[in-house]
This record gives sequence, structure tokens and C-alpha cells, in this order.
Amino acid sequence: RMSVHDRGAQRVDAGDVQVGPAELTRLSVSVPPLAAGSYTVKYRVLSVDGHVVEAEFTFAVRGPS
Repeated sequence: RMSVHDRGAQRVDAGDVQVGPAELTRLSVSVPPLAAGSYTVKYRVLSVDGHVVEAEFTFAVRGPS
């Protein structure tokens, strides 16, 4: 699973999570053009050794300068 949320905790991704066909360690999801602000990516995956890994990270989109 993977999702992208805005600062107000609203989900902004397209819900089309995919594992890379040529690179099984790559997970991606589409997002529309994002407004300036802070966003959080949350993911939950099953690792190669069978453990569930769940984490999140934030990123920022800057406005025009």
C-alpha cells in the first residue's frame, strides 16, 4: 500500500499503486499537479524476508519564486 496526503490529511494520489515491472523494489503512485505545500507519503510493504515494513516521509512542493 502507498498513499500521499496533504497537510490536512486529505488523500491526493490517484490510488493506482504499482510495483515496477522491471524493478520489483520500486513502488509508485500517480499524483495530480500539486499545489505548494507539505505532503506525506505513507507506505506498507512486505519485505523480501517476510517482514512488514510500514513508514512515512514528508516532502514539500515550492511555489513560484
